[in-house]
Amino acid sequence: MPHTADWKKLSFSSILLIGLCLPAASEQTAFAATSKSKAAATSEDEKQCLPHCRSNFVCIKGECVSECNPPCSDSESCKEGECVAKHHRHTSSGDEQRTAAAPEQEAKPTNNDKRSRTEPSMPPGAKVNSRKHDGFYLRMSFGFGALLGTWSPASSSTDNLVGLTEHYELALGGTPIPGLVIGGGLFGVIAGSPMYGFTTRGVNINIAGGSIYSEIIGPFVDVYPKPSRGFHFMAALGPAGISESSGGTERLCYRNPPGCESVSTPSTPYSGVGVGFVAGVGYEAFVADHWSIGGIVRIMYTYGNLSPNNRSEPDAALSSFTPGLMFGATFQ
Repeated sequence: MPHTADWKKLSFSSILLIGLCLPAASEQTAFAATSKSKAAATSEDEKQCLPHCRSNFVCIKGECVSECNPPCSDSESCKEGECVAKHHRHTSSGDEQRTAAAPEQEAKPTNNDKRSRTEPSMPPGAKVNSRKHDGFYLRMSFGFGALLGTWSPASSSTDNLVGLTEHYELALGGTPIPGLVIGGGLFGVIAGSPMYGFTTRGVNINIAGGSIYSEIIGPFVDVYPKPSRGFHFMAALGPAGISESSGGTERLCYRNPPGCESVSTPSTPYSGVGVGFVAGVGYEAFVADHWSIGGIVRIMYTYGNLSPNNRSEPDAALSSFTPGLMFGATFQ
């Protein structure tokens, strides 16, 4: 059997060991109980916050609050209960240039943006009409009409003139503002063999005469109220050159009193200078970017004192009014 002293030593060691283990066991038991209570409380709080709080937030009394207390500043974020500085994404020099240029691009609208704010939107496929009456002007026209006038030799009665006419026109000009044409032109009329009507011994006589040529050279204006449209009106004024070829000669015989006489209309060519004007209104349509065709109703009036070529006949005055319908082409 062991000695009594050894039993005493063994008993003391056992008591000391038990004394050391009991506090640790009690602390472990208390920590486990505390953890269970916290887990139970957390589980109970999480049941009150549905859906569950996102990371770095906890549920306290049914509300999600930050894990950091006090809350972090705007330049910090809460990570695992601690406030840490926010990380900025590193940008390259190219990104910085694009970022710096972006506000300028937003501040300065493009031409397309300006047009979209100032011009009405157009349906897809619509073409902007770029044709208009502007710039250099060239017009060539030809047509037909009538002659109404008078022939007044100094030594005889006035004869009435009636006939058919041909009209022509050549005009050149420019456009100081869209729709307004200013220039110079040649405007002419040819009356082939008009009828001279007169009265002799109480009888009305009509005799075919020689051709009459009337031309006006002078300035003109042509106005398009809407430059992109075809309606226009024009006017011209200037000196007129007039010539008349010799006509036929007829022998007239009368019963009461009996007798005969020769009548000519006129017997020799005449020529002279006078004055005249032209006015017209018409419409034309574009057939190409710079070419348009159309018609115009035109009137031309001339008056002049004419002299015979052989100087054996008296001077005469010729007045002619010639309306006509013309068709032409315009380059502009």
